[in-house]
Amino acid sequence: MPSPAQNQAQRNPPHITCISLKSGTCKTASAANATVAGKIADSFRYAMVCSSNQNRSMEAHALLKRQGLDVASYGTGSHVKLPGPSAREPNVYDFGTPYKQMFDELRRKDPELYKRNGILQMLKRNLSVKLAPQRWQDNAGDGVFDVVMTFEEKVFDSVLEDLNNREQTLMKTILVMNLEVKDNHEEAAIGGRLALELCQEGMNHGKIQSMTLLPVSKNNTGGNLSIASHSTEDTIITRRESCQGRAFSIKIIHDHTLDYITFVRPAVLKVSFRTNTYVKKKRMMKKTCETQEDPLQQESRRHLHQIFLSKIFKSQKFFQTLVLYSFLIGFGFGLGFILNFHMRNVSFSPQLFRLSSSPSSSSSSSLSPPFQPQPEKCVFKKEAVAATDDDEGRKGHSLLDPENVMHNMTERELLWRASKIQENPLKTTKKVAFMFLTRGKLPLAKLWERFFQGHQGLFSIYIHTSDPYYVDDDVPETSPFFRRRIPSKEVEWGMVSMVEAERRLLANALLSPENHRFVLLSESDIPLFNFSTIYSYLINSQHSYVDLYDIPGPAGRGRYNRRMSPLISRRNWRKGSQWFEIDREVALAVVSDTTYFPLFKKHCLWGCYADEHYLPTFVHVMFPGKNANRSLTWTDWSRRGPHPRKYTRRMVTAEFFRKVRNREEGCVYNGEKSNKCYLFARKFDDGSLDRLIHFAHRVMGF
Repeated sequence: MPSPAQNQAQRNPPHITCISLKSGTCKTASAANATVAGKIADSFRYAMVCSSNQNRSMEAHALLKRQGLDVASYGTGSHVKLPGPSAREPNVYDFGTPYKQMFDELRRKDPELYKRNGILQMLKRNLSVKLAPQRWQDNAGDGVFDVVMTFEEKVFDSVLEDLNNREQTLMKTILVMNLEVKDNHEEAAIGGRLALELCQEGMNHGKIQSMTLLPVSKNNTGGNLSIASHSTEDTIITRRESCQGRAFSIKIIHDHTLDYITFVRPAVLKVSFRTNTYVKKKRMMKKTCETQEDPLQQESRRHLHQIFLSKIFKSQKFFQTLVLYSFLIGFGFGLGFILNFHMRNVSFSPQLFRLSSSPSSSSSSSLSPPFQPQPEKCVFKKEAVAATDDDEGRKGHSLLDPENVMHNMTERELLWRASKIQENPLKTTKKVAFMFLTRGKLPLAKLWERFFQGHQGLFSIYIHTSDPYYVDDDVPETSPFFRRRIPSKEVEWGMVSMVEAERRLLANALLSPENHRFVLLSESDIPLFNFSTIYSYLINSQHSYVDLYDIPGPAGRGRYNRRMSPLISRRNWRKGSQWFEIDREVALAVVSDTTYFPLFKKHCLWGCYADEHYLPTFVHVMFPGKNANRSLTWTDWSRRGPHPRKYTRRMVTAEFFRKVRNREEGCVYNGEKSNKCYLFARKFDDGSLDRLIHFAHRVMGF
């Protein structure tokens, strides 16, 4: 016949657990004690959960993140609610709405009100922690947490209900705790400090003031529970109660933080918190002075200490695992050091991998795969070295600014390194990164070479081509396009792969801290002015240039997928040209985006055209006041169809350039009206190259 503990283990979900304490005939979960007490707090993944993911959970999130703990935060409500002018007029937002958007909107509405009640300060703090509020019920893709801490009883119940309803795949234990904290700034600050203390020390040092354990089963037939623990500062009160049909409690006086801890059931740890415990503590301390510890209490305290020590430090499996991991880590570091030493002295070149012209090699050439460019030698720059404690496993790695842009980094590593490179703080010359997204070679390369001539040190060039057979052997070493192709992948027109290629170009360009502005161009683009004019226009601009607009018809809002809600709402959906010019701040946000881009990759498929919607929507949501809402690349859409007009040789005239270069309707540049609205133009046929070079000197000035 199964024991009561076995019956309880069968009823409880396997993914939620509690701290286990045992004495006499009273038993709780058998393996959880070693699980909770045996881990180091810093290795846990924590989740802080409140109602709207604004005040309490974000206060705790900020404190834990500052201490280097792996933490995330969520809300369980249906919407994000912030106080408004009155209790009946709250500010309601969807989950996923950026904190920056809330901050700007409330500051426009009534800055004095929201500054006085602390909402603006709270949102400003949240901005420094993460992008937008997230909903607990939608966090399945965020991985598994070890400890979930809630700050309200109804939030606690919602988390438990959601966990019990989830499909059990990993069978991983999760500790769920509730701290009852009032939703105001003062209580949230105290609750956040308490959450940090619990996560860092509470589970290992017994800093708990009162504990209540419910019996495991109604079949318990009696017996006494004698539990003792220790405190680092104050007196201990130990109570013994009968196991039959009632709760057991152990009180430990420590400080003015914890009120009581309750095991609601053997699978859940519930912690309630109050700040007005000073009077209660004095009453308990007075009672402590009148209570004498008997030998049984002392023996039970020693017994509890032995349990924890035997589980943590005397486990043979623990030390075997520790020795094995230490050996593997040491071996990995040694191997990496040896490889790094040898790689610095070896230059990889495509010349080494070419097929030999000898007869023996020609026979196998038909079986060889298409030629792929190999990684070249890279240069480590001192100002590009960055290491952070919170990026585990990457500390000590150098961030590359390659002399030859070919490298062997994976896509994930490239985006991570690019997101860590900051703009060079030294007063160096700022560069403009010209990024060419092409199908193959550049048919107008001679025109661009004339454009760049004499301006070395003021620009960088990056080429992404989807042609797997592309090589630049015919490009002379004196050309600015020599060896400027980055590791590329095939791109399909109108698909998400187009956006991936743009992010790949931005990431490679961000590896150079000197790059300040980033321009996306195609193989059919031309400059409309000389280099000095375009460089001055971009470097001195106060805005980024991403074309975006709202179209209610099928070509605009009709492409919106409702599965993107609530993170991307229909009202924030935008369309625009993919040819952009942005500054470094926006470029860093694009390559670091792990919130919006995955949604586009999953839901913006056939008939959506991600290249026309991702960046306009992202910039509209994240940088509404920083964008000029226009493109610097002129395109002729006068004829209907999916593609713009392509200009041939006979259409390239001086009158054409005069109209494109100086727009009569004008535009706004740095707050002032200007007739210089376009710096580049497309699409031009490769047969018009000689005419373009002719007018480059006569009209465009280079």
